[in-house]
Amino acid sequence: MPQISLNRCQPNLLPWKDARLSPRCTPVTDDPLAPGLLLASPNLDDPNFEQTVILLGHHDADGALGWVINGTALMQVEELLRSSGLISAAAATTLGPGFFQPARVGGPVDPATGWIVYRHKDFRPENFIELGAGLGVTGDSDALDRVMKGKGPQDFRMLIGYSGWGPGQLESELQQGAWLPAAVDPVLVFDTPSEKVWEEAYRRSVGLSPVAFRSGRRGQA
Repeated sequence: MPQISLNRCQPNLLPWKDARLSPRCTPVTDDPLAPGLLLASPNLDDPNFEQTVILLGHHDADGALGWVINGTALMQVEELLRSSGLISAAAATTLGPGFFQPARVGGPVDPATGWIVYRHKDFRPENFIELGAGLGVTGDSDALDRVMKGKGPQDFRMLIGYSGWGPGQLESELQQGAWLPAAVDPVLVFDTPSEKVWEEAYRRSVGLSPVAFRSGRRGQA
């Protein structure tokens, strides 16, 4: 059974050596890719990312950080938090709807960490990333504590682990056609069944089915 821990800002958990570059610690700056979505190419031959849509939260010369929003379902968030000792069975009776959605694999990096993507409105914890379109993401333990106590958004999605790229890696994959960049779309995060997210992302972004982009060439992220 998976165990998770939502930690305070810990740059050593991320793919950057310099704490000043950790997206848990700093706001997102203007960037053509982040915040945004990455739609996996129909030709992408990578078991971690085949037919995925990634919510990209941070990107600069030192790397990139994002989360698969249609990853493998694990178990309900409430059950996952109880199994990790973060909430009691009694407390679970007062939780909001986000706790009864499935937690999903957000990527292959550091699967012991948990993140929540939420409609932020006025919820702006100390360590969070502004995603635009009314969304935010955080992996901060204090933020989750506030959510569990009813002092934060109750409409959220939990993602376990993340997807990371080193310097120049994402740019190289984009040049190879592994990803199609698109704008952040809350409908894909909150209102689209997971099994339909990838195809719907193509239709909403470019008005075409991903089949239109398929070729005989296969690639890897």
